[in-house]
Amino acid sequence: MREPAGTELASTISKRGKTRMHPHRARALPVFLILAALGLLLTQVPERLAAQDPAAQAAVTPNPAFGMCFVTSAEDPASSARLDRAVASGASWDRFPFYWQNIEKSPGQYDFSAQDRAVADDVARGLKTLAILLGTSPVYASNMASADMLQAQRQVPIWPAGRTRPLPDVRIASANSAPANLDRPVFSDGTDVPGPGKAINPDNPWARYVYETVRRYKPGGVLAQARGWPAGAGVSHWEIWNEPDWTFFWSGSVEQYYRLLKVAYLAAKHADPGCTVILGGLATYFDPDWFPRLLQVMSADPNQAERAARNHYFDALAVHFYSRSADALDHTQRARSLLAAHGLNKPIWVTESGVPVWNDYPGPTEDPKSPYRATTEEQAAYVIQAHAYALYSGAQVVFHFQLHDDCGNGPTARDAYGLYRNEASAACYPSDAAPRLSLKAYRTAVAQFRGLQPLWRRTPANDREEIAFYRPQTGHRVTVLWATQGHDVDALVPASGTAASLVDLHGNVTTVTPQGGFYSIRLPRATNQNLPGSSEYMIGGAPYILIESAGRLLSRELIYNGRFAAGLDGWLDMGSTPPALGTSCLSEGKCLLLGSDFVPDEDPALEGGGNSTAYQELLVDAGMVEPTLRFWYRLESEETKPGEDWFELLVVDLDAAGGPTATYLIQPRTTYQSCKWTHASFDLSPWRGHNIRVVFNLYQSSGERPTLAYVDNVSLNERLISTILPLVGNRG
Repeated sequence: MREPAGTELASTISKRGKTRMHPHRARALPVFLILAALGLLLTQVPERLAAQDPAAQAAVTPNPAFGMCFVTSAEDPASSARLDRAVASGASWDRFPFYWQNIEKSPGQYDFSAQDRAVADDVARGLKTLAILLGTSPVYASNMASADMLQAQRQVPIWPAGRTRPLPDVRIASANSAPANLDRPVFSDGTDVPGPGKAINPDNPWARYVYETVRRYKPGGVLAQARGWPAGAGVSHWEIWNEPDWTFFWSGSVEQYYRLLKVAYLAAKHADPGCTVILGGLATYFDPDWFPRLLQVMSADPNQAERAARNHYFDALAVHFYSRSADALDHTQRARSLLAAHGLNKPIWVTESGVPVWNDYPGPTEDPKSPYRATTEEQAAYVIQAHAYALYSGAQVVFHFQLHDDCGNGPTARDAYGLYRNEASAACYPSDAAPRLSLKAYRTAVAQFRGLQPLWRRTPANDREEIAFYRPQTGHRVTVLWATQGHDVDALVPASGTAASLVDLHGNVTTVTPQGGFYSIRLPRATNQNLPGSSEYMIGGAPYILIESAGRLLSRELIYNGRFAAGLDGWLDMGSTPPALGTSCLSEGKCLLLGSDFVPDEDPALEGGGNSTAYQELLVDAGMVEPTLRFWYRLESEETKPGEDWFELLVVDLDAAGGPTATYLIQPRTTYQSCKWTHASFDLSPWRGHNIRVVFNLYQSSGERPTLAYVDNVSLNERLISTILPLVGNRG
C-alpha cells in the first residue's frame, strides 16, 4: 500500500523490512525443534472414546452427503447381497441412468419395466435415486454418425475422467445426438411457458419422454401409487445427461444442450414441481471451455425474465473428477467461480469421483506406473481426501465411482474402481466380491464427515493439507490431515482441549493428548506419482482425522455487514478514490468495489497514483479457538505493467507494544492480475485479545489503465456462518 506521510494509516505501518511474517509460516519454522523436545505424543494402544463421541459409533448409519454410482441399474439389476453392501457402506444415494433408447424403442411406446425394478430396489433399501436422463432414442436421432466416427469415439482416451459403463445397446450414432424436434414448443399451446392445465406438446419427443418419466417415478407418482409406497418414496432428483461436455456422450452443440436442458426443466417441473433438476455432470478434462460457453449461451437467451423466473432452467450443477484428489477442490471451486461470474448461485453436486487400482485384480498388476491408477492403499487415501476437499468447498452430495468394479471403462480396460471386487456372476472380471481397503476408508468418511460446516484450510510449508470442519450437533472440531509430498511430515495442530481422538483410514481410533498446546501427528509421505507428464503427487499420503471438543465456538460474527447488504454501513474509508458498491458480485446483491472512478492523490510523492481503501476496527475475542478471516475477491485490470497496480490486505495491531503495527497478509505488488472470484482465508490467532484494523486496499498508479477490486462475503469467525460459503444450498 502506498499512502502519503502524515495520514492516520501511514502512522501505523512499520517499515517493510520489519513487517511481521505470515502467521502460518511463522508457526512452521520451529517444528522439528519442538518435536525433538516433545517427542511423539501419540499413544500406541487404540482406545475407544466415550459413547457420546462420534468416533465411538460402531454402526455406520447412512450419510445424506454420500452417494454411490451404479449400486443397481435397469440394464444390470443388483443382487440382494450387492444392495446390502451398498446400504452397509453408509451411502444414502444411488446414481444410475435411464437410457432413453432402451425405454422408447418405438415412437410413443414406453417400456419402463426394467427401470421399475431398479427404482423399487432402491426404495426397498432406503436408498435415494439420482436418475440420469440420457441417450437419444434412435427413432429421434438427428445425427447418424459414420462408422469412422464411431470407431474414433471408441478410441478416444478416457483418462483421467472415469465413465459410466458403456451403453448396453451401443448405438452411439443416435444416443449422443441431439433429439429431433428439440426446438418445438414444450407445451401444446405452442409456447414454452408452463401453466395450469397445459399439456406437453407430443411433437417434442424429448419433452414428452422427460414428462412421462418424471410423472411415473416421482413421489406419489404412477409407480408409487401402484406399489403403495409411503410419502416421499420415489425419484425426485434428475440429472440431465451425462458429461455433455464430452462428445462421446453429446455430439450436439452447446446451444442444443441448453435447449435440451431448458426443455427437460420445464417438462420435469410440469410433472413434479418439487423435483430437483441438475445440469449434467461435467467431465471438464476434455473441453474446459465448454461450460463457460454454455453460460454465455444462457446469458444470451433473449427472454431473460422468463429464464430468471424458471431458476435459469437448472437447480444445481454437477461436476466429475478422477484420480487426482485435489481436483475435488479445483473443479468445484472453478465451477462456483464460473457461475458467480454470471450472477448465478447454485448448489454443486459431485456425481462421479474415483480412482482405479493397479495392484489388485483386475488392474494391471504388472504396471506400477499405470497412468492415473493407484494402489489399494492410495485408493483408500483418495476416498477420504476427495471427500474432505469436496465438502470443504461446499459440495452438497459426493458420489463415489463405484460400489463394484463392474466393467469400468469397458470390458478390456482392466479398471478396478470398486470398493469391492466383482461378484462371481459379473459380466466383466468375475471375482469373489471381496472388499478393498477403500471400503473401510469410505465407511470412515461416512461416519466422521457428517453434519460438517467448513472452518479453514491450511497448507503449512506446502507439504501437507489441514482441513478443519465444525460439527454443531456434537460441538466437535474435525480436522483432516495428510502429507502431500514424498516425505513424512510432523504436523502440529493447535489443541482446544486436553485430549482428542485420532482416526486412521481404517477407522481405528487412538487417543492423543497435546503438549505445549499442540497435538503432534506424524503424517506418512505421499507415494503416488502416476500422473502422466508430471512429478506431482496425485494422491497424498495416508490421512488422519483429528476429532476434538471445540470448546466455545463463537457464533457472533466479528465483521459487520460483510455481505454489504446494508451498503457500506460499518465500513470506514480513506484514500483518494472512495470505495463504492459493486453489482457484479459473488452472490446476488452488492459487494465492495475499490478503485472505480479513479481520483489521483494530491501528494506529489505518489506521482499521480492513489489508494482506494475500506476497513473495519474490531476486537478479536481472546476465547476464539482459531479466529479466521475469510473473504472472496475478484480483480479486473487493464494495466499491462506487472506490479504497477495491486490489491493488498493488512492487519493493523492497535494494541501492539510500541504503537500500532501493520502486517501484510496480501503483500504489495503480488496480487495485480485480473482473476475470477477467488477465496482467501487467514488465521488471525496472533491477534487474539487485540484490537485490530482489517484493511482492504487497492493502489492504482494512474487512471489510464484502471484496475478494479471486488470484495465480498467478508467474515471473521471460527464457526461457519452464511457469509463463508454463501452459494451452498442457495439458488439464483
